Amino acid sequence: MTRVRNTAVSNMSVGLLPFLVLVVSTTCPDARAADETRPDDKGAKPKGIELDIKKREVRVDATACLGSGILEYVVCLPNTFEHESIFCIQCRPATLHLYLLAIGIEQCAFVKGEDWRATALKNKKSHVNIEVEYEEDGKKQRRPIGEFLVNREERDGSVEGTWIFTGSYLFKKNGKRFYAADVKGAVVGLCTEGTSVLQYSEPLGLAYRGDDKGMEVDKDTIPALGTKVQLIFSNR
Repeated sequence: MTRVRNTAVSNMSVGLLPFLVLVVSTTCPDARAADETRPDDKGAKPKGIELDIKKREVRVDATACLGSGILEYVVCLPNTFEHESIFCIQCRPATLHLYLLAIGIEQCAFVKGEDWRATALKNKKSHVNIEVEYEEDGKKQRRPIGEFLVNREERDGSVEGTWIFTGSYLFKKNGKRFYAADVKGAVVGLCTEGTSVLQYSEPLGLAYRGDDKGMEVDKDTIPALGTKVQLIFSNR
């Protein structure tokens, strides 16, 4: 497996996806063969995701897909983990990865067997704020994503903690290389593993192994099923 390493990207304009692909390719030559990171031949703007260099934000269109239950992920792709995620997106996770680099967020890749959390928490440039913007009763809401989660051990309101830009990895199949999150569908994860684009920094027990482990949906705050939202990623 080949991991996409951190690359500093700044002072760029909208429409820079082809350039970002080149930047990642320069750092990781195998990325040149990763079809999932390339725009189409016409250079069309990716759908469902927006890059705002001035505000240093990435906005992703999403849909609320779970009203109650335990969680393994927070954000996923369609037809993957909607039964254990609260939001579903349509855009490619590889594009999200590239756009996070574009607003200056640094990748802190998960490495099994190392003290990843300690390294990630020290690297403030790898920390990501995730907010949810949507309309409710005719009023625009913008809330931290942690307000829709419940820590099953503490059960004391909004979940606090740090989201880390870990990035996914490239793998080879049938002579082609792919970005793993595009294939698996994991975008924002709670249980530390190498596939998701972002991970929660705090240790959590597996929710399936006890009523006091892991995370679950906050049924009192989560938007109604099918609600259209925007997920806002930043480093503020």
